[in-house]
Amino acid sequence: MNCKSKNLLARILVIAAISGVMILQGCGAEPAESQSETAAVPEEVVDQEEANTGNYFTEDTLYRWNDQIFDLVPVAQSTEDYQQELGSQSADYSGPEPIEIEWEVLTNIRFRLRYYSSVDMEMLAPVFPRALKALDGKKVTITGFVIPFDEDQELLALSANAFAACFFCGQASPATVISMYLKNSNRRYKMDDFKKLTGTLELNLDNPNEFYYILRDAEEI
Repeated sequence: MNCKSKNLLARILVIAAISGVMILQGCGAEPAESQSETAAVPEEVVDQEEANTGNYFTEDTLYRWNDQIFDLVPVAQSTEDYQQELGSQSADYSGPEPIEIEWEVLTNIRFRLRYYSSVDMEMLAPVFPRALKALDGKKVTITGFVIPFDEDQELLALSANAFAACFFCGQASPATVISMYLKNSNRRYKMDDFKKLTGTLELNLDNPNEFYYILRDAEEI
């Protein structure tokens, strides 16, 4: 990806981050402290902080995406409840690859506000459950809508939804898009091409210039 494409993606994500923080400050997401139950962060699903990144979580409140109101809402869960909902054991992905995954697996996550030193601002960060972490680095297949961002198509995303109803239009969770890097860089796509692709899945916590998920060496099946 050249500097122009990187800057474009960074601008998209910063705008989305600002929008997300504004949503959190609106009436759709009041601080958990104002509710009857305080949100507890499950230790099992929160990555350990790395001192050399300069990034850190700024609050303990967990949020989830609400598809009915297209907004983030705080959740007041105990660790036990969260484990029961998303699974306390790692899923068994020891079988042959590629592993076919559904968008429901990727979107069933929580969010926390996290400070990113490289952009000097708070952005929504993913809280990955342990079962989902088991997919990190695995070769997977997934079907979605291809969204090109520039004429050279060096910057591509794979989305669970068509462009008119996707994350970029504020109609879907930030976990419904994947940064996609093609194995064949000469391949060209039209907006909203619906394709099944395979590649190596990477879970992203600390790079604010990428989406939460990255699909590397992606190619059509």
